[in-house]
Amino acid sequence: MSQTPATLLSLLEACSHAQLCHSRDLYPEASGAGLDLIQVQTELFNAIISPYGAQLLSFTPRDARDLLWVSPNCRFEAGSALRGGIPLCLPWFGAHPTDASKPNHGFARNRFWELTTIASAGEECRLSFALQHPGDQLFAQAFSAELSIHMAEHLQLNLAVSNTSEQTLDCSWVLHSYFATGPIDQVQVSGLEGRRYLDKTRGQAESIQTGKVTFNGEIDRVYPGVDNPVQIHSHNDITIEHQGCPSVVVWNPGAELAARIGDIGPGNEHGFVCVERGACASDIWQLAPGEQRRASKFIRPLISQGLA
Repeated sequence: MSQTPATLLSLLEACSHAQLCHSRDLYPEASGAGLDLIQVQTELFNAIISPYGAQLLSFTPRDARDLLWVSPNCRFEAGSALRGGIPLCLPWFGAHPTDASKPNHGFARNRFWELTTIASAGEECRLSFALQHPGDQLFAQAFSAELSIHMAEHLQLNLAVSNTSEQTLDCSWVLHSYFATGPIDQVQVSGLEGRRYLDKTRGQAESIQTGKVTFNGEIDRVYPGVDNPVQIHSHNDITIEHQGCPSVVVWNPGAELAARIGDIGPGNEHGFVCVERGACASDIWQLAPGEQRRASKFIRPLISQGLA
């Protein structure tokens, strides 16, 4: 169940920079019944966050372009994954490992999360969201998750997953970031040179990355065990750093697949690239009963230095 607008308004009173809005106002051309959204505006940035999925949709640093992309065909409605921003794929990434009838990328992005705290310090702001899963037919094991979003001149996203069941929890996850770019054939991703990757477009065949990643058609790759930063080179130059996120996923559907995906659409493969960090494939988390694990992802313009 989603928090009521009154509850959200009461929590947002703790931060003078935040206000409750609606998708019909912020994305007036979008389809769907609509969702409540949180807008945060300070001297350092403007941001839009959806409690549905605990999903950051927009982050625009001062004097810069929006770092994130939302599809013009995004459907704002409970039951539909929001195409764009930074959805969280959890507790599995990609197809379910044993049951293809279950939804791709888990269910965390299709749930209302509870806004638990919002705090500001000067022009910075942090929001924390919680999800409790008691265990059901979709995913038998109980777990809880917390996602906090720290916004200043750059972004920091912190994920904590706790195994509240009595069995080992196999959990794969990815912060599936849609970064705004120029034309996709002019985008490059560096930091993965010489790395081994699994190529979904070739049946998970293993390959070695030669040079920077470039885009000439569909790209769908998982690079396991990557500790170093990764950079996107486009009209938004972005560096992505991490703590505890060993996997890198790089994706763009290319023209043919984009035209077949209803909430992307023809021609909209241009304008975004997904460069994601998490723990999937051979990097999957295995949590003992009662165990908690944490990870952080840092996103900033390349001109910024150091971690938050």
